[in-house]
Amino acid sequence: MKKTETEMDEAVIANVFGHATNLIGQLKKLAFKEVKEDNAIYYLATFPINNAETLKFDLQIQPNKAGKLLPLSFRTQVFH
Repeated sequence: MKKTETEMDEAVIANVFGHATNLIGQLKKLAFKEVKEDNAIYYLATFPINNAETLKFDLQIQPNKAGKLLPLSFRTQVFH
């Protein structure tokens, strides 16, 4: 059964774990906080950065706080 557009946009609670690594291999552990706002759920982590630093993020996400962990990796440059 195919989900409707509304069903696909529903917020889902999750466990989110991970770290960021800079280009010289320094590890920055991430501790995520859950933030609920209206019908949205965000997972935010704060950590120190250097201006114009490139970071690789390696995350594990567990939708509905149960079952299989899903990997998510990306690289981005961050600015103050």
